[in-house]
Amino acid sequence: MSGFSFYGKHRPRVLVAVAWLLVFASVLLLMLSPGMPGTYLAFSVAAGLVVIALAVKLKSILLLVAGSCVAVSYYGMALMMMSVTP
Repeated sequence: MSGFSFYGKHRPRVLVAVAWLLVFASVLLLMLSPGMPGTYLAFSVAAGLVVIALAVKLKSILLLVAGSCVAVSYYGMALMMMSVTP
């Protein structure tokens, strides 16, 4: 991870804004999605992969972790609902 830092690059600011908006939109969509089956699955996987790609471009460890959490959040919730995890 040569050249990566915790916060990463701050420019271009549009990429930073898009990455963080996708991370925070996942929380909002989670609250709104119970009436829309399949919406959160599609969004979380797609948004997570986009955030991971932006994290690599911006060289941000924090965005890399956040993007990974968004990408697998749906599967974590599914495991908890099926009582696979404690």
